[in-house]
Amino acid sequence: GSGGLDKLGHVYGPYLTSELLYWRLRATHQNHWVSSLYPPLFSTLLYQYIELFDGYSVDHGYAYEDTIMDGVGVTLSFLRHRFPGFGRLFDYRLFYYPSGGRSFQPMIDYQGQKFFGALKLAGVPGLERTPLRYLELLGGYYTRGFPRYAHADEKSTHFVLGVGLSLSEAILEPLEAAHGEPFTFLNLASNYFQSPLYLSSESVRRQAR
Repeated sequence: GSGGLDKLGHVYGPYLTSELLYWRLRATHQNHWVSSLYPPLFSTLLYQYIELFDGYSVDHGYAYEDTIMDGVGVTLSFLRHRFPGFGRLFDYRLFYYPSGGRSFQPMIDYQGQKFFGALKLAGVPGLERTPLRYLELLGGYYTRGFPRYAHADEKSTHFVLGVGLSLSEAILEPLEAAHGEPFTFLNLASNYFQSPLYLSSESVRRQAR
């Protein structure tokens, strides 16, 4: 129904939930072990409950693929905080722009979604003090024109490779150091939402509907 894009959303939902819980716990427990264990545990239970509920839904149904992808998202979050070096190196992000005049619906508006994995060169040992720290290597995927979307003459899948500007390194971290909030929040958000400041090349596969 969405060319597989919904599966990447099933990674992103538990991933973001676990990340938000982690930052909330860290605010009160600092780096205590519960801060890295409880968020993925809670997110796993929450999303498995949702999948179980879908199993009794007439218009959804249970899908083991969704369960697997939920687990991938939770695992990514756990690795980011259990191994800080991995967190400095890798982000999983959503780029979203409302499609077709729709209201702001980033989790269900597949036509406006793009998902990216970002390799942050600032997290690569030996590059953290070079100009390369301002760059990120991006790999992404999105689809357009599939049945769940508005009417279209063709459907297409898009594989993306690109280079982006690290907003955190170039802009937000210096502003956070100088002024604190709200730049602390914006710097944190830049880990989860992709900015349009990137150059990319795409491989596109098209198919008539």
